[in-house]
Amino acid sequence: MADEPKKPQVTTDEVAGIARDYDLFAGYILPATGAPGQATAGVLLNPDPVLRTEGRGKGIKLYDEVARDPHVHSVFQTRRLAVTGAPWDVLPASDKRQDKKIAEFVKETLEACNFRQGCKALLGSTFKGFAVVEVMWKVEGSQVRIDKLLGRGQHRFVFDLQGRPRLLTLQNMLTGEELPERKFITMSWGSDDANPYGNGLGNKLYWLTWFSKHALKFWMIFCEKFGMPTAVGKYPPGASPEQQQALLAALDAIQQETGIKIPDTMTIDLLEAQRTGSIDSYQKLLAFLDAGKSKCVLGQTLTTEIAGAGSYAASQTQNEVRQDVKDSDAGDLDDCLNTTVVPWLVDFNFPLEGRAGYPRVKHKVEAAPDLNGEATRDKIVIRDIGLDDVPKSYLHGKYSIPVASETDPPVVVPQAPAPFAGAGQAFAEAEKKSPNSATWSRGSGGLTSW
Repeated sequence: MADEPKKPQVTTDEVAGIARDYDLFAGYILPATGAPGQATAGVLLNPDPVLRTEGRGKGIKLYDEVARDPHVHSVFQTRRLAVTGAPWDVLPASDKRQDKKIAEFVKETLEACNFRQGCKALLGSTFKGFAVVEVMWKVEGSQVRIDKLLGRGQHRFVFDLQGRPRLLTLQNMLTGEELPERKFITMSWGSDDANPYGNGLGNKLYWLTWFSKHALKFWMIFCEKFGMPTAVGKYPPGASPEQQQALLAALDAIQQETGIKIPDTMTIDLLEAQRTGSIDSYQKLLAFLDAGKSKCVLGQTLTTEIAGAGSYAASQTQNEVRQDVKDSDAGDLDDCLNTTVVPWLVDFNFPLEGRAGYPRVKHKVEAAPDLNGEATRDKIVIRDIGLDDVPKSYLHGKYSIPVASETDPPVVVPQAPAPFAGAGQAFAEAEKKSPNSATWSRGSGGLTSW
């Protein structure tokens, strides 16, 4: 009798975790304290290459300088508000009465606190790689609710090898202090190797912002140098130091004053500098760098960079890319909330018995329907193809058009006047009477002949 095949074994342990990374440059440090003979927990340093080469002790605060760039701030606001400004709902785990009650409680609690502000703080992970929000709980009778969601600076936290955040304090500025459970929400973004620090867009934007800042500085120098002529003062031989100083003061004053006075023995000439470059070079460089920032954050540039005729259709195409970015951000945010604060809130207030699971927060960031395109399609299907079994309720529902009633009659569309047919008849009769002797034409006063 043949041996029965063995049931395959399931490996539930993490095999290729961070703690087993052989890369010496991954950035692990070990705390100096620990019981003799026992392995101490490691703390992971942020492996961001830009922070390591350009941070110079600033750490992740380096990206605060990037965020001060007006264009970076604008496009990031656009990206974050596209999610936080969208409607949201809490979906029950099932159709059972208990699960619907739990979902209503979660939604009511989130609406009563600064939920959108907390979501905005969590979406800061797209810029710096991770974000931390502290949940301020409050007890009201037998219920535990959320008072506030407070965003915390990323520079105040490190992560251990299990991906748990630790708070840097004055007492422990190296490895941080352990944090209580169900208190801090962390959201990582952009990393493909389970790095809790994530891989934000800040390190992609750093050099674009750095070059923009210096290009603008040299543009200002260019404008100052070639925007007004250089004043040259001439004094006669033997002029005293006081006279020379007075002439220098007059040269300084000429930059701002409308008039100056000097002795007739001194002269002032205005020296025009010869330009060797064009101001367009700086404008094109800054526009190129800003376009790169838009591509990095929004995934496209047409809706932010192009204006004028012919750009609408192109921007509509590029908006599809932005919709993908918005869908991804909303999904990441919802996943973070549905694995942290939502189950915490439910576990604090409802027993395990009778629950099918946890409710889920859902941001509704679906793109608005293209009614013009759908109307064209419906016109082709119904009128041109002749599909005659389409109910009117379909059109009323799709285009949100109310149905007419006796109290609210339909709109009466005025009929266009019939074309004037008398002219054709007059021409025909004239041709019968004298087909070759007269030429007829229609003028402002009717039919004339010559």
